[in-house]
Amino acid sequence: MPDQTTALQNIDAARMYLQEAGKLSDVISIRDKAMAMAAYAEAQGASDAAQMAKELQLRAERKAGTFLADMDK
Repeated sequence: MPDQTTALQNIDAARMYLQEAGKLSDVISIRDKAMAMAAYAEAQGASDAAQMAKELQLRAERKAGTFLADMDK
C-alpha cells in the first residue's frame, strides 16, 4: 500500500489535471478516479487522503456542471 504522502501527492496531481481539463469527458474521468481514490484511502485508514479525494470529486462535479451549463440546448 502506498503511504498517505504518496496518496496526497497523487491527489494533488489530479487536482492540477482538473484545473487544466478542457473537455467534459476529462472532468468526468477525474471525478471517477477521485471517487476511487477516496474509497481506497478510507479502506486503508488514510483519512486525510480520503477527505482530499472527496474534495477533488466535488470540485470535478462542479466543473462538470459548468461545462453542462455552457452547452447549447
